[in-house]
Amino acid sequence: MFQELEKKAISFEKIVIPNGVHTVEDVQRACRCAKAEVIKALLFVGKKPVVVLMTGDKKVDIEKLKKARGDDTLRMADKNEVSNITGYAVGAVSPFGLRGSIDVIADQGVQALASLIMGSGKDDTLLKMSQSEFVRAFKGIFVPLAL
Repeated sequence: MFQELEKKAISFEKIVIPNGVHTVEDVQRACRCAKAEVIKALLFVGKKPVVVLMTGDKKVDIEKLKKARGDDTLRMADKNEVSNITGYAVGAVSPFGLRGSIDVIADQGVQALASLIMGSGKDDTLLKMSQSEFVRAFKGIFVPLAL
């Protein structure tokens, strides 16, 4: 995942957390940041899997997501599905370097952040980048999905 970003000349910072992080609160404590600065990457499964990026202080409105995707069967993936589909463990999912061709949708609230802290695919490492670098690297779309 880091190599993918480096090949595209995307600037980012690796934040190594010796004890690992698994929740927004873990990231918040480790980085001394607000929940809103943390980006959650959540996998939903249905007709086709989709990763949703949401600020750490918000929740995904599943009905908005179903409508945006045209898929009434969407539900939150379980731990095994997350690992098998994304290639990452729960709590470490990154929007970059995903296995296969998984669509990624970011809530519009993500666009308001000056910098973003998110999973890197590794339990003990976070990824931090500016909004401008995120937009350069991001291959998905922005849709209002917050509750």
